[in-house]
Amino acid sequence: MKNALLDQLIVDLIAEHEGGEKFFDHLDEAIRTNDSILQALLETINKAFSPVRTWEEWGYTFIVSGRFGRMLANFMNQNNYPYNVVTVNGNLRHGDKIDDLSYLNLHKNCIFVDDSFYLGRTRNAIKEELERCGATLIQTFVVYDGSKVKDEAVTSLYRFFS
Repeated sequence: MKNALLDQLIVDLIAEHEGGEKFFDHLDEAIRTNDSILQALLETINKAFSPVRTWEEWGYTFIVSGRFGRMLANFMNQNNYPYNVVTVNGNLRHGDKIDDLSYLNLHKNCIFVDDSFYLGRTRNAIKEELERCGATLIQTFVVYDGSKVKDEAVTSLYRFFS
């Protein structure tokens, strides 16, 4: 899904930071503070599943993490999105251990929603924990995909490498 605001934001940040950790930090902050980008991400998720069921009928659990996850969960709550959202701790890509999810009443099928995807370390940690709990990660949705090789299990608003 094309988003002119997001496209321009990324062009500007790349020009300023030339990629790397500073680029991602600034991109993450810009995403967290822009409701239109969040809305576009949620619309992308809706379009991916709406041929099957309505939002209310899905029965999927949204998994989100860290600062972005807390902000997205809050945005969804304020805008009355009717889903089961589970927020786990952040810094999973840096090796922090994920929260134990076994005590939750997770739906069998889960989706992971995050601000960016690069190597997949956060997604992989969440996928492993969900499998340990008997649930399945069926898709990942992100604003920005900077991975060099396209992962078919990742849907993004913006993909850096074609």
